[in-house]
Amino acid sequence: MTTSSSNGIRPIAVRFGALGDMVMFRPVLEALAARWGAPVDLITSGAWTPAVLGDLEAVGDLVQMPGTRRRPFWLSPAKRRLVDWLTARQEAPVFIFERNQKFDEFLVRAKVPSDRIARLPASVHHGHDIDLQVSLARTSLAPLRPIADDLQPGCPALPVSIEAREGATAWLAEEGFDRGPVVLVQPGNKKTMRAGRLDRASNRKYWPIEHWGTLIQGVRETLPDAMVLVCGVPAEQAFAAEIAEAGGLSANHAVADRLPLERLFAVQTLAHSMISVDTGPAHTAAAVGCPATVFFGQTNPIRHLPRGSAPVVGVLHDGLFDPEDPHWTPVRLEDVAPERVLEGWRRLCDSIRSPA
Repeated sequence: MTTSSSNGIRPIAVRFGALGDMVMFRPVLEALAARWGAPVDLITSGAWTPAVLGDLEAVGDLVQMPGTRRRPFWLSPAKRRLVDWLTARQEAPVFIFERNQKFDEFLVRAKVPSDRIARLPASVHHGHDIDLQVSLARTSLAPLRPIADDLQPGCPALPVSIEAREGATAWLAEEGFDRGPVVLVQPGNKKTMRAGRLDRASNRKYWPIEHWGTLIQGVRETLPDAMVLVCGVPAEQAFAAEIAEAGGLSANHAVADRLPLERLFAVQTLAHSMISVDTGPAHTAAAVGCPATVFFGQTNPIRHLPRGSAPVVGVLHDGLFDPEDPHWTPVRLEDVAPERVLEGWRRLCDSIRSPA
């Protein structure tokens, strides 16, 4: 762990986000680094963080939060190393981008001065999460340098290398998915990877398999040459296979067990579009420039609608989401009809160039 750089004191950011959260965090880190004139050392968690943020010049050290949070402090060498690292950083400002108080134990043990700590405001924020976090990065504590208002528009951009794109192109050809425009379907979220019934109450982003089947059939009717691929992670492969079958696809079109993150990002740059529940791959799609249709039930699109260089259409149970006149009423995701999602996707198709 590095304690300083030739650019001066490095600010410290604390963010324990899921995949989509960390994609949205890219502009925040860029704003914070520009404000302080030095890379940001990030205390974080999650195996996806290096893949999403590792390329950013705005990032200094990636410091992983100890994985065994419940272990008593004196029985955890990892916790003690983190406190020692913070203790050596007494001059560094610490920006907490978490609402809970779980990290406070480490700040107290490291005796970080309270005037070196900045937090998100306690008041309710009615805008996008990116805008709130960028605001904290730009305005809190004593900055080392000013930052122009137009430097950080709050729109994540996730670069994909030429090599990764070439690898994805070869993979699509090997699998026989290069015979038409690729439409990606993302049905899972972090709750579907856990044991238990997929339709349990805690899995608020579950959409019934028959809904997915109806949706996929509608996509194929609208775009007959489409190669529809059901995405996910290896733990969701059985779920993806059921959805592929419900949509009249072969089992090979369930690719959840063949999409590591780097390949997913690259395939998204080549895809016609993605249709997704509000989850991490919807945010990576927007960030790499893949047009996306994202539907919402109990997650607020005002705060979480993916942002990127390509068009994004948000779908609610009672119509399409309008960022210019935002409104949202929470419902069970299963109450969002497949026909409504198809409407959103077709609207997306109207806004993008038809595939060659």
